[in-house]
Amino acid sequence: MAKLKIIYLLNPPTPILLYDGDCAWCSAAVQWVLHHERYPTFYFAPLQAPWVQEWLPTLGFPEGFEEAVVVYDGQKVHVGMDAICRILQEMSPGWRMLGRAIQLFPSVVRTMIYRKIARCRWRLRQKGRECVLPPPHLRHRFVMTR
Repeated sequence: MAKLKIIYLLNPPTPILLYDGDCAWCSAAVQWVLHHERYPTFYFAPLQAPWVQEWLPTLGFPEGFEEAVVVYDGQKVHVGMDAICRILQEMSPGWRMLGRAIQLFPSVVRTMIYRKIARCRWRLRQKGRECVLPPPHLRHRFVMTR
């Protein structure tokens, strides 16, 4: 397992979507991505995974970072609303257009909207909704090591 952790730290699969694994709403968002992507594109890992917590500082994130969705595509790190726009690029044409439209807003506005949604995500989740484990045929896309 240690060898696998080193491989992920040096060369994680891309593009990889990092999400808050303790947030049921975030888990539902991952399920939405799995359901709507045109082709199997993204790998997924919770921000709380030990290898992710070791890897994020190498990308310039503070230690213990767990406050935004992150997409790493092998060349660039996308955070918050920019990550959402990057995700939407891999969806059907209507969703791609939405992603492009969002990018027309100034970065300050996108960040403000993302933070407002992120702050209330705990209230947005449905009552009784729990994080869903991926079905067996999709588990290879979830990168988690202990």
